Amino acid sequence: MKRSILIFVVLMLAVTVKAQDFWTKCESGQTLYYKIIDKTNNYVAIVYPGYDFYAFPGYRPQYAWDGFTTPAGDVIIPQTVENKGITYTVVGIYRSAFNYCKEMTSIYIPSTVTKIDTYNFDGCIKLAEIRVSPENPVFDSRDNCNAIIDTPKNELVRGCNGTVIPNTVVTIAMQAFRGSGIKEISFPSSVEFIGSSAFYNCKELTAITIPSTVIGMDNEPFDSDRVTASLTTTPLKLEAGKYRFDYYYDEDGFAYGVCIVPCGMKDTYENSDWSKFFNFDEDCNEKKE
Repeated sequence: MKRSILIFVVLMLAVTVKAQDFWTKCESGQTLYYKIIDKTNNYVAIVYPGYDFYAFPGYRPQYAWDGFTTPAGDVIIPQTVENKGITYTVVGIYRSAFNYCKEMTSIYIPSTVTKIDTYNFDGCIKLAEIRVSPENPVFDSRDNCNAIIDTPKNELVRGCNGTVIPNTVVTIAMQAFRGSGIKEISFPSSVEFIGSSAFYNCKELTAITIPSTVIGMDNEPFDSDRVTASLTTTPLKLEAGKYRFDYYYDEDGFAYGVCIVPCGMKDTYENSDWSKFFNFDEDCNEKKE
């Protein structure tokens, strides 16, 4: 009984944790929400509104906009914002900040923003233009690529419908295109690694071809139920709806990714170039322990 009361109290406290400290309208007219992350230096980050879904287990970020204004159209992030007589510098875009902004078409990122979390633009199906200030010391959008590039790492942090991957990009980051409206993508020969969930939830993407220059992929880089994946080095494909990604656990309790293919096909994939990227198992309607 005491444990149940404690859990109830913890959940009630959790739902009172707001993600934002204040909001203002930006130059382009949209309402943006801010969290103070450094009171000494007056730094803020853009966040999504509503309750903190990290503090409320099971809370879904797409519901964070209930009762709040969703940014739409062409968004220009300011370098500074004012609240209660204090001027704050905008230094970050934190996790889920623009998730499910389905009517947002472009975004401009100023030089002051030097921290951008993953999973920030899921569900932005109309986002087609991304511009980063040329003065930004950490990120860029080189060659008018319509993407956010981590400059020192040559890593594509976030792409959109209009992205053309520059031939200087080495890594496609985790969740880089997640939830975007891209229909097709072409990889330059510079790309060597594709991160986990990089093309997950891209509902318009039905086929993807991985060039021979890619030497590594994290587990579940694309949707198994809608994307047919091909390698340029083998005619063997992962056909949409005929594979899925899962996680198994070793004897020490550590998780590792597995690509599950139809019964009888495990050896075929293990003996192909696909084995460079995934562990394989087969689905023969037997429960895996």
